[in-house]
Amino acid sequence: MLFNTFFDSQGQAHEPTPFDGRSDYVAFTNAGIPAGGVFTGAEKPKTAEEQALLGGTAGQPLDHCYHQACDTIANLNTTVLAQMQAAAADVLYQLMLTRNAIVDGSTIKHTPNANAAPAARAARTHRKAAKLSNRNYLGETLRR
Repeated sequence: MLFNTFFDSQGQAHEPTPFDGRSDYVAFTNAGIPAGGVFTGAEKPKTAEEQALLGGTAGQPLDHCYHQACDTIANLNTTVLAQMQAAAADVLYQLMLTRNAIVDGSTIKHTPNANAAPAARAARTHRKAAKLSNRNYLGETLRR
């Protein structure tokens, strides 16, 4: 939701990406730590729908260098990097301004220390850990 709001405010095309356990965030979500972020591509071929929304070439990998030898700083799209940086900064700022726990229907997690700071409690209770074995988890991750 927060990333959607940011990209909409910038007039930038975006689409949700499922939290399917393929990335570094899975250790956090499995431990019950909220996660989110932006995703700009991997080896999956771009669909015709993604081409229409985001540009590029259908049938070609979203990132032809994903986890390949050519995946270096020389392959970096600095325009997209700046857009993702601005989105992440905006979302972090919005979360910083949030005084109450973000409610999404998840079960509140057990807090081992009842005297923990409210912000720490809110962060721990934000979402259930993804149950990756039986469903895809659609987190606050967007592809741009």
